[in-house]
Amino acid sequence: MLPPVLRFLSPAIQPKLAVLALRAKVGKKTDAEAVLAQKFLDAVDAMNTRLGIPATLVALREEDIPALAAAACREADANYPVPLYMTQAICEQVIRQVLPDAVPVRVDKAVRTVRTVRTARVVKAAVARKTVKKPQFATN
Repeated sequence: MLPPVLRFLSPAIQPKLAVLALRAKVGKKTDAEAVLAQKFLDAVDAMNTRLGIPATLVALREEDIPALAAAACREADANYPVPLYMTQAICEQVIRQVLPDAVPVRVDKAVRTVRTVRTARVVKAAVARKTVKKPQFATN
């Protein structure tokens, strides 16, 4: 969830993102603040990719989003000093950015991506043939 939340907050925290970009050595002092902020956001995405942190939450379902957004807004409103508050609708939009559009399936030590429309059928058949183990997904 970190990248979508940082992107949402970026207009309010651009100067801080720019400083982080310089400290992370992903930009130059001569770069504009907006450029530095974007470079930092790109570096977070790249780091997540290198570490194998998924960009989506495979267990997330569209019907779960309103309740998750309500809980997140309630928690942030009561407990955290945040630079920018989200409405319920905006929070739902941010959460939707991590809905899965593809599911990774492990096949002979190589990871393939299968569109969700075919996933259940493909995984069921592969497990039946014992060519793959039943996939285990992190829910972050």
